[in-house]
Amino acid sequence: MACGLIPPGGPARQDRALLPLSCQPIAIPGAEDVVVHAEAGVAYVSSTDRRVLFGQREPEPGRPVGHLFRLDLKQTRPEAVDVTPQALRDHAFQPHGLGLLPLPGGQARLFVINHRAPLNTPTAQGTLHSIEILDLPATGAGPLGLRRSGITGPALTNPNDIAPVDGDAFYVTNTDSGQPDAITLLRTLFGIGGGSVVYFDGLSFHPTARYVPFANGVTADPARRLLHVSSSADGVLRSFSWAGGHPAQPAGAQLTGLRGDNMDIPAGQDSVLLLAGHPSALALLRHRRGADTAPSRVVMLQRDADGLPLPGVTLLYESDGVETANNALAAASVMAAWTAPQGGRRRYLLGAILSQRMLLCDHA
Repeated sequence: MACGLIPPGGPARQDRALLPLSCQPIAIPGAEDVVVHAEAGVAYVSSTDRRVLFGQREPEPGRPVGHLFRLDLKQTRPEAVDVTPQALRDHAFQPHGLGLLPLPGGQARLFVINHRAPLNTPTAQGTLHSIEILDLPATGAGPLGLRRSGITGPALTNPNDIAPVDGDAFYVTNTDSGQPDAITLLRTLFGIGGGSVVYFDGLSFHPTARYVPFANGVTADPARRLLHVSSSADGVLRSFSWAGGHPAQPAGAQLTGLRGDNMDIPAGQDSVLLLAGHPSALALLRHRRGADTAPSRVVMLQRDADGLPLPGVTLLYESDGVETANNALAAASVMAAWTAPQGGRRRYLLGAILSQRMLLCDHA
């Protein structure tokens, strides 16, 4: 087992084709995950101000640390609109990973991981973490409807990311077994994180993968009945298939050379997968402890006709994390893409774990 202080094993082929991006910063703190409702032309952003949670920044009086924001990607300089449902507008709401399920008629559902206590708080009953399911308007405007709230259970030991597959069913990753934050970070540094993947069928949870070292991002391809899971410990991208029914079974694995975080399969570009991640576990730990910077990378993996990632990665974005330039972002955790209809502009959204901003970038 590789030590987390040593870069994870890299793929056989590593190409470099940095995207020519022109970026505008948007003041959304802790934008850890972003999903795109492609038909509506909007993005939804999970925002939790972790600098406040970790006692590194003073909170604004009366302002919760957690919010859901919407960005209208059809606008050149979109405003960040707070669309947090009223029922979730309290100081306990701490959104983390997001998943979006497109529905007929242009509607969609948004699945949200909600930490109802400080991150990485140990729990034996799974009551401190929950899943919220929201109905999204087809127009991309107006309020979000709270479909189901407070889905929880012992299987949610430390949920990180979520991938809806059908109805109210979803897969979710647990980064670890609910250890305190310091222990989780140390386990990650030494490559011994004990993460997992579980499946929720709408009524109950079922184990899918009992050991994925620091399981982080998860994304689903319902058309091909495939699931992809990243690891922030060993850098392996694992694929699972539910062609034979749920829960999904292992279907393949590829080295990425990156401590993987969140992923995106862009609408209309399902032959590729975008993976954000962290080149340095030690820099990420220092960033978590209060340092201003940590490097960022985003790679692209090609997928075959069956949807399985092919060997090799292409580097699309990198930053040293010094946020003095518009295109820089510290500890990026996600890149999501949207292309306007009729071959219009292509836009990329970059979010980060701890930064006080995210980036909206146009392909120059």
